[in-house]
Amino acid sequence: MPTGSIRILKADPQDLCLVVTAHTKTVGKVVRICHFIRDPNGYHVHSSYEGDDSGNDYYINTTRELWTCSCPDALRRNPNSCKHILALKTGLSKVGGES
Repeated sequence: MPTGSIRILKADPQDLCLVVTAHTKTVGKVVRICHFIRDPNGYHVHSSYEGDDSGNDYYINTTRELWTCSCPDALRRNPNSCKHILALKTGLSKVGGES
C-alpha cells in the first residue's frame, strides 16, 4: 500500500493545484503535480511528474456517488484506488470544497 503526502499549491476548489508525493515498494518516491479544473460534471486533470510539464490529461466524473477517472489505473482497477480521485478528494477536503 503506497503512503504519501499532498501539498497545496493553489487552494481554489474550482482550480486546484496539488503536489502529490507517494512512496511505493516497487517505484520508491514519486512526485506528481496534479492540476484540477472544475466543470459542471467533474474535473479535468493534468497530471505530470515534477519538472516535466508534458504529463497526461484525464477526466474525473463527480456526478455519481462513486467518482470515476479516465486514467488507465482507474479503468483497469477499482476507481477507489485511483491516485487522482484520492488526491482530489483530499485536496478538496483541505480547502473546504465538495468531496
